[in-house]
Amino acid sequence: MDGANHVERVVGEPIPIEFYQSLYDTEICVAVPLPFFLTQNLRTLIDEASTLPTIKSNPAPGETKGTYILNIDKLSGHFGKELSLTCSQWSDAAANMWSFQISRDKSRANGEHAAWFEKHFNFFNMLNKRDELYEAWKVMELEFRQDHRSRHLKFSAPDYDKALGLTEESHKLRKEFQELVASSQIQRSGPPYHGSASPFSQRNLPRGPFQPPTYSQPFPSGSGKPSSSAVCLICAQRGHNLFFHQKTTTLVKFSDSKAVWAKCSPGLGLVTPENQTICINWNVRGAEAAPQCASLHKDDRLHLCSFCGSKSHHTLSWTCCTKTA
Repeated sequence: MDGANHVERVVGEPIPIEFYQSLYDTEICVAVPLPFFLTQNLRTLIDEASTLPTIKSNPAPGETKGTYILNIDKLSGHFGKELSLTCSQWSDAAANMWSFQISRDKSRANGEHAAWFEKHFNFFNMLNKRDELYEAWKVMELEFRQDHRSRHLKFSAPDYDKALGLTEESHKLRKEFQELVASSQIQRSGPPYHGSASPFSQRNLPRGPFQPPTYSQPFPSGSGKPSSSAVCLICAQRGHNLFFHQKTTTLVKFSDSKAVWAKCSPGLGLVTPENQTICINWNVRGAEAAPQCASLHKDDRLHLCSFCGSKSHHTLSWTCCTKTA
């Protein structure tokens, strides 16, 4: 050990970030996930460098031998995978990744490579509702970062603004969808008990193991995972909700092989064939949803049956389609 390398600790100043050589070797071959750039993980890469799992890469063009790089798959179990960070962790990792890319910039004079990461990360850091919308825009952030690496796309502010607008609208739709599910569950549970004694007092509990009540609900719970009894407002099948069809590439049909009428559009949700937004709340609850619809979206969404497009009935009235078992 060379004692001449020792430095004084400066109180109040952060310890300079160092990047282990394995990060540079790995980034050339495969994109290093953002969680690896958390300050605590960068420290681990230095402190445990000789014991970290590695794999041998394929030889680069013009070379005969590959090089040993970090085993991303194994280390991700400890450091975390993409999209696993909280918003505050994202800020920490983003700042460190930016510094890392600055050190990799071939043209220090122009700094075009590092400038892309500066514009990219600053776009999200400067959002008015950065923390509130984080769960929505973090996917968008990753996709733009992946496009830049694989397709070398330049930073385009209009593209970011357009994608953010769709992200915010999708976030709003999902939030309303979750609120609708929550209100539906509350209605099924019945009115609160106002008696003098609690109906769940110890003396009223049944003997034997407790059996939780079951509900037959047409939509997923608040976790976002559809239950086996979920009913799709597009194809009328059970086991999934309408968002299942958002990314599917197969032709969607009813059980009788007839083509479906409505579809699920990214950023818009349930829409007509002409991409006009259909009200999910009304299609689930019918006329009783009218007061809530008036306060939520007024005339911005159509009250049409998503099975056939009729204004005379809502979807789950099963007027135009046979109810699934």
